[in-house]
Amino acid sequence: MRADIYEDLWEVEAETFQTLPPDAGHTAYPYVPLAASGSAQMVSLRTVVLENQWTRITVCPDLGGAIIGWQDLRTEEAILTAPKRLQPEAGGPRGTTVRAGIQWQTWPDERRLMTGRVDFRIHADESEDGAVAVYLHEHLAGVAAQWTACLTLEPDSAALRVEVRLQNLSLLPLRLDSGFSVAGAR
Repeated sequence: MRADIYEDLWEVEAETFQTLPPDAGHTAYPYVPLAASGSAQMVSLRTVVLENQWTRITVCPDLGGAIIGWQDLRTEEAILTAPKRLQPEAGGPRGTTVRAGIQWQTWPDERRLMTGRVDFRIHADESEDGAVAVYLHEHLAGVAAQWTACLTLEPDSAALRVEVRLQNLSLLPLRLDSGFSVAGAR
């Protein structure tokens, strides 16, 4: 049976951000610093859904490429449930961040677009038994580096294959550790 991939929208209540004046000395630069606004509204975030007969996985490129949902279709159990509300918290290089789902992180500095959009492309193998994949990409602002991730779901497996490449774009040595945080755990 074939795996499927499609784009969708996630309607979620989210506390909005207030942008602060740009400051070249702030860790957010070249982006603007953020603060929680104290007010919430419904927002529509783009998602990519990878699905086969065993599992459904939802990735949100508008939330830094986080995996926000994972459903076991055999048992109808939610392995990871998308939050009902996105709640910012103090922290991160921009001053405020949102921790949700499974997120790709870098250290010593958290990615400046953890709460923003990353580039993405979807791919479906044309064969009947083909795999599906979503490619995520981000140039790390303020650092001469970029990362690309390929999340692949085979048609005959409940496992998600994750390949991440972190590339140094300078001629100088660069220490940039990376890994995943799960549902806001640190």
